[in-house]
Amino acid sequence: MPPQTPTPNLLSDLQAYYTSIPPITRFLTTATLLTSLLPAFGLVHPTRLLFIPSKILAFELWRTLTPFFWMPLGFSFLMHLYFLGQNSADLERGFFGGRRADFLVFLGFSAVVINIAAYFLELYSLVDPLLLALIYVWSTANGSRPVSFLFGIQFQAMYLPYVLVAMDVLQGNVFPIPKLLGIAVGWVYWYLEKVVPERGGRRVLVAPRVLDEYVGEGEGRRAEGYVAIPPQRRPGVQPSVTENMRHRWGTGRRLGTG
Repeated sequence: MPPQTPTPNLLSDLQAYYTSIPPITRFLTTATLLTSLLPAFGLVHPTRLLFIPSKILAFELWRTLTPFFWMPLGFSFLMHLYFLGQNSADLERGFFGGRRADFLVFLGFSAVVINIAAYFLELYSLVDPLLLALIYVWSTANGSRPVSFLFGIQFQAMYLPYVLVAMDVLQGNVFPIPKLLGIAVGWVYWYLEKVVPERGGRRVLVAPRVLDEYVGEGEGRRAEGYVAIPPQRRPGVQPSVTENMRHRWGTGRRLGTG
């Protein structure tokens, strides 16, 4: 008898794809999906997930985290989820390869700075600042990589954050504060992580040893500077590349604006 062709199994394929995503990226995308689905199914009101300082002072501490993961469902949500996964996975496998604890430090640093800035800028949703911080670090680490955008326009990855800001401006958001905040946070992190050590200074955003040991990738950590460890990939799994970004980015808005 001729050999039988394996029957495709969608559930198994989805499970294999999901488990192939690096763990931190898997958490970010899963948290975004689940947090956004809760209001969609009427399980919680969206206002209970937003950054509202007075509510945080009333011990609703989850509001320091949930604003990074909630956004209304729709095409912009799908694009956000897709490119969050692409850029984060590429960073986790590449720039932060073998340094998972340092990736967590970057995310923690970004979250703290964005929370503080959101208080003064009166921002309620923080998905855009975190995404743009990720994109800024990714684009700076992969500055010469070609990126295709919209109608096949190509440019170097280092310009990607500013192209996204320009898209917001063209769509009527003259001063896209959330995206500009994300770029600023990414710039500060890159300066402390790369520029200062290259000029003879010390790294200040070093992962605590206990965190480095807990996440199980301590090989890449160094008290002064670091040596990037090539990422370990599953057989047949290729690194994600943020290319062919053909989408419309929604504008950052404050609560109550049209």
